[in-house]
Amino acid sequence: MSSQIFVDFRPAEIHDNASSTTIVFYAKNPSTGLLERQRMKLNHIRDKRERMKYGRMMVQQINKQLYEGWNPIIEKSGFSKVVTVAEAIRLYKKSYAGLRPDSLRSYDSMTKAFLEFCTLYNMADKPIYEFCRQSAQRYMIFIENRDVSAKTYNNYIRFMGQFFNFCVDKGLAKENPFASIKLKRVDEKTRTVIPPEVREKVMNYLHREGMDGYWLICLLTYHCLIRPKELLMLKVSYISMKNNLIVIPAEVAKNHCERQISMPMEIAILMADHIKSALSNQYLFSTNYQPGTKMLTTRDTGRTWSNIRKALGLPMCYKYYSLKDTGITEMLEAGAPAKMVQELADHHSLEMTQKYVSKSKAEDIRRKCAVIHF
Repeated sequence: MSSQIFVDFRPAEIHDNASSTTIVFYAKNPSTGLLERQRMKLNHIRDKRERMKYGRMMVQQINKQLYEGWNPIIEKSGFSKVVTVAEAIRLYKKSYAGLRPDSLRSYDSMTKAFLEFCTLYNMADKPIYEFCRQSAQRYMIFIENRDVSAKTYNNYIRFMGQFFNFCVDKGLAKENPFASIKLKRVDEKTRTVIPPEVREKVMNYLHREGMDGYWLICLLTYHCLIRPKELLMLKVSYISMKNNLIVIPAEVAKNHCERQISMPMEIAILMADHIKSALSNQYLFSTNYQPGTKMLTTRDTGRTWSNIRKALGLPMCYKYYSLKDTGITEMLEAGAPAKMVQELADHHSLEMTQKYVSKSKAEDIRRKCAVIHF
């Protein structure tokens, strides 16, 4: 048989001499990229004619498997197949293609960072199973040098853990090298309460600029405690003006449980005007924060809030999400039952809700404003 060298193998041949009869072929080691010799001795068959007959049959069978992609080195490694780091990333990206836009953007950012690291250290074309704990530690140093927060650092560890668990499940890797890397201690979330006089400035600015749609979003965040991401995924059909209810479907809710939220009369009046000409399948807030077919992201609402804050000269500590923090805090300080506020805010535990009382300066605000009002 010809000794022509193929890309991933060299076909099997019979080597026969006085001392032994051996089948020899070469297969590519994915770790080194080099062809390695594989041998199969046939000396256990005493009759030479039978030995050669069996050997020719085995050569045909081995070569058929080699041409079909079989690799004995991969088979011995225990992996279903050997893929590079870059290919493993592509496979993983296909698995999360159906995520929400914000989650998809976050996952894409993390896979991009991982591929950037592997390319920098010439690992992108190496088998994914070679990525070890030492490599994982180097990667986290790479992430840490980006001056990310402790929370973001931990998110990278969790994401990489999910990625390697996927690789293990698909038979591409044997273990998760990020499993033993410790998370950083995250300082407790700082909750900022926006004082009534500041909220009044925001309200006047939005009315003056004709930004009624954004004004409604602010009210829903403050009064109804709906998360920004959930608000942007709501459609007109989720609003019941007959019952003054907003339905947060399970597929929209962060905790994947449907909930219904009653609208205060002030918001119900604004909502009726907001959706009076809208179609039921349109997003509640789209271009210019009016009903439409384009779904906005939290980047859009955050960017708009930053522009408002800049226009009014407000401090950086007043973030858009502070509206929800303010609504929770003032409800509790006004005497609303913590359990009721927990359910409205969709917190997973009562302890989380109660933190808004002990960690805020809400009493100072309550002395100035006896009635809850935006």
